[in-house]
Amino acid sequence: MLLSLGAFGSGGRCMPDIAALSLRARLAIAPRLFAGYCERRQVDHPAVAAYLGYQWWFVGMDGSADAFGEWSGSEPPLVYAGLGGEWPDGFADHLAARGVPESEFRSAVCTATEVLHGSLYGAADEPGSSASWVNWPRWFRRTAYRYPTWHRSLDHFG
Repeated sequence: MLLSLGAFGSGGRCMPDIAALSLRARLAIAPRLFAGYCERRQVDHPAVAAYLGYQWWFVGMDGSADAFGEWSGSEPPLVYAGLGGEWPDGFADHLAARGVPESEFRSAVCTATEVLHGSLYGAADEPGSSASWVNWPRWFRRTAYRYPTWHRSLDHFG
């Protein structure tokens, strides 16, 4: 099943039914979509790169307790902002210089963060985990970012 978001927000493409994908696949899609949003809005701050690296690190983690401990102790500042905390130093100025409203970016980073943290700490709360995806179409329509073409390369996450 595909979730159609219309030609404006998705470039005519359809996003897979997120609820039907595995947890790892959902966790892989979130940083990809957030990176596209940041690229389209020209938010190219080092804090974004660190945040995306942190998200991808989790997706590729081997699952050992040591790896998890290293990952969980290395949260970059934008993760805290995505959980409702303060921006990293100078980040609000960076957003302003690019004409990106703080409230818009806050919603986008909170949504991306919630996909991971809601899945990780939500104790297999599938409805809660899937609910994080409700906000994504809004970001694509707002920025006219095109969904990536979905390839069978995501199959290995399923």
